[in-house]
Amino acid sequence: MNVGIKELKRRYRENLALGRALPTHDLGVPLPLSTGNPLFDAAMTEKLAATTTLDAPEHLARGWHMVRGASAAERAILAEHANALLNDWKLLLALRAWELGELDQVRRFVRALPWGWRLAFPTCVVNPAAQLFTGWRKRVSFRLVEDPKWSELRTYYRELLAAAPGTALLKYRTTVQEAMALLHYRPEGERETEVHDLAFARGDSVRDPTLEPIGTYVRAREALKTGGVAKFLDVIGGGAELPITSYMGLLGSAGIRLKQAGEHVNELRDQAVRCATPVESLLRLKEWSPWLTDAHIEQLSARVRHAVIEKGFDIPFAKVLKAFLGSPPALRKRVRDPLLAPLLRHFGTRVASLLPPPGPIAFVMPVNVVHLTSFLLYATLAAAAPTQLVLVKKKGATVKTDFGLDQVIGHLTDETHEIQRWLLSTLGGVSTVSDYTYDTAALAKVLDGIDPAAPVVLDMPFLDSMDILTSLIPRERVFNLNTAFGAPGEICVAYEYYQRFALVDDKWSYRVWSRWSDGAASRFAELLEKLGHFERLAKAQSGASA
Repeated sequence: MNVGIKELKRRYRENLALGRALPTHDLGVPLPLSTGNPLFDAAMTEKLAATTTLDAPEHLARGWHMVRGASAAERAILAEHANALLNDWKLLLALRAWELGELDQVRRFVRALPWGWRLAFPTCVVNPAAQLFTGWRKRVSFRLVEDPKWSELRTYYRELLAAAPGTALLKYRTTVQEAMALLHYRPEGERETEVHDLAFARGDSVRDPTLEPIGTYVRAREALKTGGVAKFLDVIGGGAELPITSYMGLLGSAGIRLKQAGEHVNELRDQAVRCATPVESLLRLKEWSPWLTDAHIEQLSARVRHAVIEKGFDIPFAKVLKAFLGSPPALRKRVRDPLLAPLLRHFGTRVASLLPPPGPIAFVMPVNVVHLTSFLLYATLAAAAPTQLVLVKKKGATVKTDFGLDQVIGHLTDETHEIQRWLLSTLGGVSTVSDYTYDTAALAKVLDGIDPAAPVVLDMPFLDSMDILTSLIPRERVFNLNTAFGAPGEICVAYEYYQRFALVDDKWSYRVWSRWSDGAASRFAELLEKLGHFERLAKAQSGASA
């Protein structure tokens, strides 16, 4: 059985009517989709945080009840798809496996967690509130697992510490301290003794090379304190590469600012660029723009390209675009070709791979309301797959197949209003956001001519039309960047409307609204990945039932 959006939505409506699923306003990931199994659905959409009608403890109580009631077959399926689950649920399932003594399953769920969560696993067994809650609730004393199995838990934590890289231990040393204290953990061997010293003291005794960059950090901290910047640079240059947060923390504690001229400042800047991770490189573009050289930009760009394109590291599209547009115009011109253009092409390729045939991908937008983020979503897709741009006017609708990323890249260094003006003039628009009048009959006619199985992306703000709904009903994959029309195969990605002005009386009201599709465009790839997880788990559920 082919499980698509229509079937996933039908199963969600059925489970919602039967009280087995939460309404979307109580889901951390508000998707009206269901595999047919309430546990599988919750593990992918329900976060253990306060929502409209449920508080965090209520979500936790509901989640733990479902996990404890899961069958062995259900837990086995979820273990196979652990990477598709939310971290909260990976942890709950690991706790249940620990309670049942299924250590192999514990390892599978814990391995799918980030290192900060992995190192906190004993804390979650002994005092789950410290990890799962925020604020005053972190101090609430209770246990989900009645018997922590202290000896086995210490043995397993020894296994986790042995596998943990030095970077994780340095970053999460307070987490390690809390876990060791709750376990009354006695370190064994030189490496564990040094980890204990880092967690409970200053780590001055760290010498084990497998714990790098902790040793480099300790020596650099001491050098900066006693020998100044020159000695600090000698230690950094001869040691392991520090995380950028640790490096900047050391400089900040010594009152050194990279923006300010000073002794050895060029060497300190070079080192900061070497320390930055791909994500940090993007986040710090604006902060570092006053002093970044061409060599720095090439180095940062090469690192980001290597991580994202060659190694497959996922950096959200919105984060890349936000970092670029937030940079000064002069810097944008310097990073456009080595950094932004390759990432946009890669993003388009990745998203297109999540949209299987048939095609082409149809992207529908108004000709007079061009939103940059959603338009770039179209342009990146057009660079990687057959795509057609449907432009809706006041009278008529046109289809373009020869306009894409190559035509847009040269204008990405313009100011936002200049890009908007160019797009409007190029596409034939006559206004920006003052008029939302569309020829829905013409759009419906264009949609009727597109293969019903081909994906359609809609970005039509403030539009509600029975003509369009009628055209969308037979379609299987419709992704709406605004409010949904209500077709069976349609799913709303995300949208935001902001009230800018309002006059309200007892009998009438006048309001001015703006819409913003940044969130929708940036979450499009995430939605496609989540949709793929739903389809795979739905098939696994059907296979297990058969």
